[in-house]
Parts: sequence; structure tokens; C-alpha cells
Amino acid sequence: MSTNTLTLPTCNETDSIGGVLDSRVAQTRLPDDIQVDNWAEQAKAERGSGNANLVPLLVGLAAAAAMVFIWMQLPIMSQSTIPRIGWPILGVTTVLQTLTIFFILIKRHRGYRG
Repeated sequence: MSTNTLTLPTCNETDSIGGVLDSRVAQTRLPDDIQVDNWAEQAKAERGSGNANLVPLLVGLAAAAAMVFIWMQLPIMSQSTIPRIGWPILGVTTVLQTLTIFFILIKRHRGYRG
């Protein structure tokens, strides 16, 4: 393991987009003795190997099952009160979002001015 020290560049050592600083910061993210093959990681992600893409589905199913379980434990009065309050809130929210998008769409667009 090497004992390199990191010296960050001053403002005059960087180019217009800060490339020197970006590359040096990227080099400090991993210890020197760890090799990472980013091409292999990208190919693995594109190939779809692994089950990481199922995690959101499993979390959603677990949340839905928990909500159903909690709903079944509520008394009848609570089960009828929650929708009576929730539907009007949902309706008002939907109308406000629709009006907001409508006004964004009809707003005059003047194009790019560079």
C-alpha cells in the first residue's frame, strides 16, 4: 500500500471546467490497492444479471401488505372516516396540479436568449 499524499490544485492549475480537480478527487475515492473494472460493472448492469432490479418491487409489495394488514386491524368507523376525508383532499390536489400544468403549458415561451 502506498503512502501517497494528495495535493489539490490551486485555481491556476485547473482548466476552464475544473478537470484537474475532478480527476484528483475521483482518484481519492478508492484506496490504491483496490482495482475496479467499471466496464465489467456496466456490462453486468446492462446484462441484467443479479436481482437488484427486484428490490423496488419487493419493497412495494411489503409496503402494500403492511398497509392491508393495518387497514384490516382498524375499526369500521375509522375505515369509513379515512376515505371520507381523503377523497376530497385527493380531488382538490388533482385539480390544483391540473391547473398548474395547464398554466405552465399556455404561458408564452420566448425561446432561448443567449
